[in-house]
Amino acid sequence: MKHLDGFGLPVPRDRPEECRVRAAEVLPAGGGHGVLSAVEAVEDVVPEGVLTPLALAAGHQPGEVAVSAFIACRDRARRDAVNAGGIAEPRMPVDARAVPFDGRRLVRGGFRPIVAF
Repeated sequence: MKHLDGFGLPVPRDRPEECRVRAAEVLPAGGGHGVLSAVEAVEDVVPEGVLTPLALAAGHQPGEVAVSAFIACRDRARRDAVNAGGIAEPRMPVDARAVPFDGRRLVRGGFRPIVAF
């Protein structure tokens, strides 16, 4: 694994199951585009306060939970191809209302791992 994409977003407290269902539909599609692995997770132990940059960056509000996803690719070039291919993937939601969160508040970034085990 040479490249990771990470995502964080606030989801209404009563809608994480919708995220799980959507991820179960969409994440496996990445395998056909060269994704090595993918995981989506809902908060379990996320302390509140000023030391929660992911939640703060996404504008986390009362009544919301943090959901994070990580997608691993073998290199940056493959990641770029996956992102381009993902747009054309028929299982990706075209209508923004099809996702259980406000996509304008999604926080994302690409990362080059420096340690992995």
